[in-house]
Amino acid sequence: MSMFYSDADTVVILCPLIQWRPTFLTNPYLAEDFTRINKPMFPEQAVSPKTWENLPDDKKVKRIAVGIQYGFVELFVYAEHDLFPKYQLSARGERMETRQHMVDFRQLFTVRCEKITDKSTPFDNVKLLQLSIEARAELRNKILTFFSRTPEEDKVLSE
Repeated sequence: MSMFYSDADTVVILCPLIQWRPTFLTNPYLAEDFTRINKPMFPEQAVSPKTWENLPDDKKVKRIAVGIQYGFVELFVYAEHDLFPKYQLSARGERMETRQHMVDFRQLFTVRCEKITDKSTPFDNVKLLQLSIEARAELRNKILTFFSRTPEEDKVLSE
């Protein structure tokens, strides 16, 4: 479980840690470094070469016109750590073992707890991992982008 906590609030935001999607292994750009999913990328980097090759030209043109953006705005990948359990990934003949996990912002939920204050926290005895400054910045930017985007249903209604 990933936890986002603010000292000033009485709210904790939780999100389950999930495993990588095996189909991501078919994308060499992502398979080389899973944390690339945390950064904006060119449209052709967000899909496997075969998928990009088979994409109709009009869709390629639209994606290229949009330019660099998050390929999977809803996902954030945590770098490998010994606290995370290992698991196997396999897809279309590609296999690997990893400890990297990710969160899907669509699975966030909040817990309000009056015991959480700026003076004390009920999490003092819990083993936590802390993101690097760079990773925290990436997480903030990604969360901001995810929650500030126009939802698909609004796009459809405005057309």
